[in-house]
Amino acid sequence: MNPAERGLLSVLGGVATGVHVLVAIAVLVLGLVLVRPVNQNAGLIFAGAGGVRLFGLGLDLILDAMTVTPDAIMTMHAIGTVIWLGTGTVFFGGIAFGSYKLAETRQQKGGGAWAG
Repeated sequence: MNPAERGLLSVLGGVATGVHVLVAIAVLVLGLVLVRPVNQNAGLIFAGAGGVRLFGLGLDLILDAMTVTPDAIMTMHAIGTVIWLGTGTVFFGGIAFGSYKLAETRQQKGGGAWAG
């Protein structure tokens, strides 16, 4: 791999991490500012999901910054995968559950196209 390819991959990785951070911050702010006044539980769930994702990104950043020996690379990748799976599950599960809780406050009985 030549240096130009290596540099391009480094830039792409940095941009991807930046997008993940922005999405996590957006979900955190969405939960605290927009959703919490409507439904306190749903807002806290959204904020918690964003906070957990930011925490996971921070752990992953620390893990990537560590100097590892070639023997420990597989272990570090395994730890990174566990971090991503755990925080990703909480993040997307929190968004789904928060949306469900928010939908409970918005339900209207009767009327509408699907009224039985």
